[in-house]
Amino acid sequence: MEALGIIRRVDNLGRIVPPKELRQALGLNEGKEVEFISTGCELIIRKPGCIFTGEQENLIEYCGKKVSKRAAQEIAVLAGIKIRRKDKR
Repeated sequence: MEALGIIRRVDNLGRIVPPKELRQALGLNEGKEVEFISTGCELIIRKPGCIFTGEQENLIEYCGKKVSKRAAQEIAVLAGIKIRRKDKR
């Protein structure tokens, strides 16, 4: 993790606005979800990913949680469910 040296104030409603350049670089457009993680002394803001793998691509939502398709397939195999693979023609 790289310190950017950017300091922002919390406004009277408790909001912190990340710099525009950072939002653009991360694709954080209006309405996008972010996840807050507290490590005790740090606050990490990231795009939400799979609850099992942290992957941020090929996500599905199940019971309000994001799960990668790969993790879902691995869980199905562990549960003894046979998965049909699509033909790659």
